[in-house]
Amino acid sequence: MMAILNRRQELPRDRADLYDQASRVLLYHWDVDHKRLQLPLDAIGRREKQEMLRLIAYEMQAGEDGLKGNLISAERLTRILTDYLINQGFSEPREKASRLIQQLRERNFILCYRGADTYGFMHRTFLEYFCAVEIVHRFEKQRTLTFEKLRDDIFGQHWQDDTWHESLRLVCGMIEPLLAGKLVEYLMHQEIERSHFLEQKPWGQMRLKSEALCNLLLAADCMSEINHVIGVIDIRSRLLSALQHEVENWEMRLSWILCEELLSRITTYFDDTLPWLKTQAENNTSSFIQYTAVMEIAKHYSFNEETKYWFKDWAKNAEDWGAQAAAVEVLDKFYYEDEETELLPFLMQLVRDSDDWGVRNIAAKLIRTKFIHSKGVCAFLLNVVASDPFIRIHPEQDNPRKTALAALLSHYNHESEVLELLSDRATNDPDPQLREWAQKQLQQMENRGGSS
Repeated sequence: MMAILNRRQELPRDRADLYDQASRVLLYHWDVDHKRLQLPLDAIGRREKQEMLRLIAYEMQAGEDGLKGNLISAERLTRILTDYLINQGFSEPREKASRLIQQLRERNFILCYRGADTYGFMHRTFLEYFCAVEIVHRFEKQRTLTFEKLRDDIFGQHWQDDTWHESLRLVCGMIEPLLAGKLVEYLMHQEIERSHFLEQKPWGQMRLKSEALCNLLLAADCMSEINHVIGVIDIRSRLLSALQHEVENWEMRLSWILCEELLSRITTYFDDTLPWLKTQAENNTSSFIQYTAVMEIAKHYSFNEETKYWFKDWAKNAEDWGAQAAAVEVLDKFYYEDEETELLPFLMQLVRDSDDWGVRNIAAKLIRTKFIHSKGVCAFLLNVVASDPFIRIHPEQDNPRKTALAALLSHYNHESEVLELLSDRATNDPDPQLREWAQKQLQQMENRGGSS
């Protein structure tokens, strides 16, 4: 759909406009422009179809399962369309409603049959969009929804339900910016219904604390939809400070996924966060925060020459495992020049000196992928297999000795030193997984030798 729209014009930057134009293509242009159909004079127009789809979506969100359900009975669907057509003065409203349901399914691809005499939107994006449009219509045009009801009944009742988040975001993008800012401010001050989550999600206090921040995450998402932020700059600044405060005071209170989401919102939605990210990378006591902050810097600021030099200087002095792991990934993904003279020595240093088995293993894998034929790599990997201090604690851990040995076998399997080391590991390695793997490799070599 986006490709079709982009053939004629630049895609709208506003998502609500994008969804509106996509629905126009399906409801009108697909028939008239593409299929060249001659529509009868009394045909139901695109505007009427959009208004009816708004009513259907709003009806769904008011149902027992809300937006999550994306389900409406055929009887209720027919009644909504029939009532609308009667109010608009169409003749034979029930017959037209039945034909319209078939058209929306088979020609417009907006609705689909879900079995058991029920229907739903083909893609829930349209459900969320039309629901948001109807909410805004009742608020701005019909005036049946006051701002207080919009705030308390729509946002207040549904902000904890993630199936509503997209519609709430779209509403903020469609209403007047100052009012949208007030809704963002309202979300910032909400607190989770702890008794509800303790009852429904009894897996521990850490998860509960993570859930309690969904108001800030949604507030940031809603703020990102506001096109003109001049009038809400103070709210925007306070929201940024609240998000940063949660990251700075992480201290293992929250899930790693939540911290990633917080940092992602900060760097995606707010300008000039580079100095703060550098501070987190350099000074935060959490290895994970250091790692995630560096990855966000690389993702959003890798084009900056000053940032590149800062990162390389920082990477050379990295001691924490999170900083080391980030340094490896960023050097590999974002900085390619002078790889062999800069990246290879750094990777070798990590494999030799890092206290974290995961960092050593990642670095060894990158050496295999990028530098396996470089001078001195074979001898270096032989030393890793012979001396890496890995001790297995969990079955899922990756042994850097195995990673190095696999790299040698894939490219240096005719070297006598490699074969001797493989035989030694099959018998003497302290890791039972590596011993078993080495024995299989030897057996496969013997089988291939016998068959030849």
